[in-house]
Amino acid sequence: MAPKIEKLWLLQQDEERVSFAQLYNRYKALCFSHALGITGDEDRAGDIVQESFVAVYKQVTEKGLQFNSLRHARDYLLKVVRHMAINNTKVQARKVELEDIADSLTSLEDQEEKYIEEERLEACRRALKRLPSKYRNVLRLRFYEKMTLAEIAQHLGKPPTTIQYMEKKALGKIKKDRIVRTFFS
Repeated sequence: MAPKIEKLWLLQQDEERVSFAQLYNRYKALCFSHALGITGDEDRAGDIVQESFVAVYKQVTEKGLQFNSLRHARDYLLKVVRHMAINNTKVQARKVELEDIADSLTSLEDQEEKYIEEERLEACRRALKRLPSKYRNVLRLRFYEKMTLAEIAQHLGKPPTTIQYMEKKALGKIKKDRIVRTFFS
């Protein structure tokens, strides 16, 4: 079991003992400004300082790292902060790069879907233009004007069963259109 931070003496020099807690309190601001200078981000800098002190604590408790002076402890700590900040910055840059690539791919996929949908609509418009006007008119009223079969029948003065037959026939012709089939198969 590792000793408590307050009781972990890092060095004893000229009758002065320095605990790990004292080292933390003395150098946390210096380490923070060092990490902030590298990362440019306060949150990341704070995390790096914490991780650095934990790493040094483990080195002292698990591997028996010892310092011969307070300056040696400070320099070692700053070196750990520097390396962690540089590594963190590289990782962040890769994350941003990967996010940019993912965003670009999503944007391309969205553009491709939009293009395909526009092509489908255009193919349907061309197929509609090729229909005889009586069928085209029934589909226009049904799908663009949102009229019911009964309303179309009344509007055109034909029985609803005739309008239903014309709609079915028109849709069948459109579905048989070679160009439209390529988009809906």
